[in-house]
Amino acid sequence: MPGRTVSAPGEREQGAPRPPGGQPGGPDKITWEDTLPREYETVKLTGEGPFILASGETLPEVELAYETWGRLNAERDNVILVCHALTGDSHVASHPDRRDSVPGWWEEMVGPGKPLDTGKYFVLCSNVLGGCRGSTGPRSPHPQDGKPYGRRFPVITVRDMVRAQYRLLRHLGLRRIHLVIGGSLGGMQVLEWAATYPHLVDGALVIAAPERTGAQALAYHATQRQAILLAGPREGLALARMLGMITYQSWESMERKFGREAGVPAESPDREAGETYGPVFARPWEPFFQVEHYLHYQGQKLVARFAADTYLYLSRAMDLHDIGWRRGGLPAVLPTLTMPLLVVGISSDICFPAREVRRLPEALARLGQPARYVEIDSPWGHDAFLVEPETVGAIVREFLNELEAAGRATTGVWTGSQEAEAARDRKADGKASRAAVPATDAFLRGRDLQAEPVSPARTAFPREAPNPAPSGLPLRSPRGRSSVPVHSPAGVDAGE
Repeated sequence: MPGRTVSAPGEREQGAPRPPGGQPGGPDKITWEDTLPREYETVKLTGEGPFILASGETLPEVELAYETWGRLNAERDNVILVCHALTGDSHVASHPDRRDSVPGWWEEMVGPGKPLDTGKYFVLCSNVLGGCRGSTGPRSPHPQDGKPYGRRFPVITVRDMVRAQYRLLRHLGLRRIHLVIGGSLGGMQVLEWAATYPHLVDGALVIAAPERTGAQALAYHATQRQAILLAGPREGLALARMLGMITYQSWESMERKFGREAGVPAESPDREAGETYGPVFARPWEPFFQVEHYLHYQGQKLVARFAADTYLYLSRAMDLHDIGWRRGGLPAVLPTLTMPLLVVGISSDICFPAREVRRLPEALARLGQPARYVEIDSPWGHDAFLVEPETVGAIVREFLNELEAAGRATTGVWTGSQEAEAARDRKADGKASRAAVPATDAFLRGRDLQAEPVSPARTAFPREAPNPAPSGLPLRSPRGRSSVPVHSPAGVDAGE
């Protein structure tokens, strides 16, 4: 369902350029209203006081939207936490008990008898902090004037997202996470869960995400944000999505799906509406080739279901992702990742190439940690984790079976107050030590991966109060089948 335009009084005309930081002191134009079906619940996490972000800024309250499938067991520890990607939300799958429930973005993965079996597990997914589908983000009212934050919203990190999820799970009375799983931005959240709360996670499954974001992905995201800033929220978001969809494909997937065919793709709704092939000498600014039609379609579809400012903030959070940040570098983090960890790369991924994704599990394996790497040989690029549910599902089932066989049990539970956590962390910080990681490991001798003094592995909940913002970070700037449909199964678009 298309969204309608809602303009804040006195704002600039749509499409006028704006510097990355936005104009301080006033909300930005909001070009999208959430009129989509709402199958989520929301909770305001106010019991622990204001939420202090990694930037040092504070949100007076945090509200998260979430959905659940299946039933909790008596021990409240059969939890599978699914983390969504950049333009995803909490609606992973339809709800069988609701007559009007619509398919989710990972429909083939969640449900009775499916890889994430709701007959056995309690599956939960929340819309991330900074999102636009029920959670606190740029569309939320600013406490000072009640108008949307817009680009007054503070910069957030993946670590902030995970700390907010932690509050949610504790609020719901859950004791442990049996498995945390996600792809792309979701995979980054999985890694943050593993690094921040290793004592609460039985197993972690990361798909198509590195331990820190590299220069190539930074360049992709910067270009997409500039499209929004220079072309305006609606046209700019559509253009950003077009650029993004290119990075989620591969050379082979583009050739298989489109080649040099002209006209509207066979499975596009536009063809059903009567659109036909254009003339050979179509005007240069009009779509002609099928791949052009596909990109335009995907751009407009995102505009109808997503907010431009949310795209700015979540893509920046992906840029800032680095599990070694403020932890003494990656060498200090590796010894704390003691849970079984499976990292899945995709052979044709140009967004987060397999050679980048495999570095962390291979380094962990060299240290004797229970981590391993699996690579999906697929032509469908980054999107393979969304459009190849059979392949991904088999990997998930096998890993869950391994977790069950291992019967991993630790002492972590969802208890304690924010004040008690902070006190324990202050005590741990007074005993800083240098992590024992072999200096001969080439992967760990990178420019910003040098070991630094760091607190030892945490046995209690991490503190909520952040460290000072690091210098140099702009914290105030805003598929293996023979063929694949242009639109993914069950009407859910591919694209993270």
